Amino acid sequence: MKEKLLNEFGKYLIEEVRDDSIFEFNEIVNNNSISKENQYIFELLKKSKVPKEDLIKIVTEMIDKCLFKTLFFFQSQEEFTLTTKDQKGKVINLAEMSDGLSGEIYGENGWIKKFSEYEQIDDWMNNSDNKKKKK
Repeated sequence: MKEKLLNEFGKYLIEEVRDDSIFEFNEIVNNNSISKENQYIFELLKKSKVPKEDLIKIVTEMIDKCLFKTLFFFQSQEEFTLTTKDQKGKVINLAEMSDGLSGEIYGENGWIKKFSEYEQIDDWMNNSDNKKKKK
């Protein structure tokens, strides 16, 4: 039950935060976003000599680092907690369900591998893009 709750949180975090952020940056890089802020970022990116694919990889890695640091914050701070409720309404601290909440995102059985539409740095260092290959 606790593993299920932890994985539900991980799935939501990866799909709704990581993947949506990567998608939005792809939209900016490809000039498919109409917001004033995103158009400004696009204009800045046009000045870069770094290839678009490399910028996407850099931003993807920074998103992953941000998620890692955020999860590490919640696992290491007692005064701030990340909680959910089980089916009976009991409040459960997600950090206490894991031996290392921040590490849940990485590895062969990590949340990124399980739930993300996009690869991570160790997957695409030898590939030309960061989109997962369809199985």
